[in-house]
Amino acid sequence: MAIATAYFDESDSPIACVVAGVALTVDRGLSFEGEWQRMLDKYKISALHMKVFAHSNGEFKEWKGDEAKRRQFIERVIDILARRCMVCLGVVIDRNAFKSTIAVDADITRFYANEYSTASFMSLLIAQKWAKATKLNVPVDYVFDRGNPKKKDFQRAYDYAQLIPVEAKALGALTFADDTSVLGLQAADFVAYEVCKVYTDVNRGQMRLRASLHAMMRRVRCDIAVPSEDKLAGLVETMRKIPD
Repeated sequence: MAIATAYFDESDSPIACVVAGVALTVDRGLSFEGEWQRMLDKYKISALHMKVFAHSNGEFKEWKGDEAKRRQFIERVIDILARRCMVCLGVVIDRNAFKSTIAVDADITRFYANEYSTASFMSLLIAQKWAKATKLNVPVDYVFDRGNPKKKDFQRAYDYAQLIPVEAKALGALTFADDTSVLGLQAADFVAYEVCKVYTDVNRGQMRLRASLHAMMRRVRCDIAVPSEDKLAGLVETMRKIPD
């Protein structure tokens, strides 16, 4: 039985695909869920979806222009992450880097079919690294948002990895769930959105660090990987050497 769970969601742009989220132990998870639900109740919303929040749509429509309320809400989100989540973790896959490395190799794309499945599987590896550093004695379980249309590609990569004994031993259980009912996925949505937004902005020449991301990075341990094109090329070469 797992004693920790990592929750992941995707945020994407024309420049990058980001899969990121939060990891926490079961005992912290109970406290997290209680605090997160109280936050939703206080603000009279059913769930946090950052794309909806960012554009003041849906349940956030009446918040448009009320910057004090919006800022207070995000501060509450980060407060909960800081108290209850042990680490924010994830992977940024640059679309151009992917297209020039992994995407051109038909054999490698059997495993890393697209940017989403690549970022998702690499996020599992980061969760493994965190679990080892934290000295957890059993694998971390993984929960992903079930709404992504490319989840079958990721599931296939996970199933392939399970055929390798050393990987099967290290990997926890993978499930997909609804982000409106699994509160950890809403926290993952927040982390993925913030990381994707800043990476996209920087690559468009907008050299600024969002206050929300800065606060999260200052108060919560973060392990967000951004593999370079050379790193992805090296991954391709390494996978070519694996016997069939």
